[in-house]
Amino acid sequence: MTAQAFLLTYNPAYWFWPLNERTTPRLGNWNVGRRTGGVSPDDDVYVLQQGASGRGLLARGVATSPVFEEPHWDGIAGHRTHSIEVQWLEIATSPVIETAELRYAVPGVHWAPRQSGALVPAAVTLRLKEVWLDAWTSHLPTSNG
Repeated sequence: MTAQAFLLTYNPAYWFWPLNERTTPRLGNWNVGRRTGGVSPDDDVYVLQQGASGRGLLARGVATSPVFEEPHWDGIAGHRTHSIEVQWLEIATSPVIETAELRYAVPGVHWAPRQSGALVPAAVTLRLKEVWLDAWTSHLPTSNG
């Protein structure tokens, strides 16, 4: 059975993720919005950056836990959220694939979700992974520099 894929949203106007392709921690939790289940270990996750500073896929990882509840990232006492633990595989400091390109390369996905945790349609899960891996390979600096 093929693993599922989910879009995790990130807007730098609301939250700071210390992005650095070499030093970003490789394991961490991520909010999945109102999703209370449906994510399994080994499901692919992609961070979709939103907002004025660029829109597109920024990172890829693999879920290492099902959905669990924890204190909300906003830090307000009593606020709770649903999260998953993620093993990050590739992280960029700016979108590797812009949303406009994604709409063309991987049609059938709503590329402007209102919140984190959107399920990628099963029919395009493998295509999304192929497009990401091709773009990531092109994104990597060459060893000649």
